[in-house]
Amino acid sequence: MKLLRKRLTPLFYGLALCLPLGLKLGVPVIIVQGERLGLFADRSDVDPPGSDYTVDEVHGFLLTAHQPGQSPVQFRLAGLAESDERWQREATGILSMLLEASRNQVKVTLLDSDPAAALPIALVQLPTGTYIQDIVLSDGVAKLDSATLGQMPRAAAAALQQAQAFAQGQHKNIWAKTTLSSGHHDSDPYV
Repeated sequence: MKLLRKRLTPLFYGLALCLPLGLKLGVPVIIVQGERLGLFADRSDVDPPGSDYTVDEVHGFLLTAHQPGQSPVQFRLAGLAESDERWQREATGILSMLLEASRNQVKVTLLDSDPAAALPIALVQLPTGTYIQDIVLSDGVAKLDSATLGQMPRAAAAALQQAQAFAQGQHKNIWAKTTLSSGHHDSDPYV
């Protein structure tokens, strides 16, 4: 594990040179969280539900991925609400780094979505079994889309709700408190 970390750490820091300042400050945190989540460990015993996909592109919360020998498909990340441009960029950067660490390999569980919706929604797990949605919510760079919770398995919905509650409790990023000129605090200046 130490050898893998030794090889990946320079890659993460090299990528950080191309990132906005907010993400540069978050790279060490992402590496530590990646270790905590087992991204750098051999977890061949973990077999999360869903189908194996390789992610081709990330555009905000819209992913394009394919299964071996299949045409690419597009889907939205279930449970994540659209955000303002700043937080969307931050979330995309984190998603890109997580996917790079997993060599773009994920498990995708497509969910029943509104037939009127243009794209399906999906829960996406890293090879460790951790939902990508859980990570961006717990980092406070995305907000929960409660409208899609009913389409998820209860355990997944509860995990995402807990991740957002953690970010809110820690006042992370979107949930950071800011001091206004009147001297009181506003828990969410972006709503």
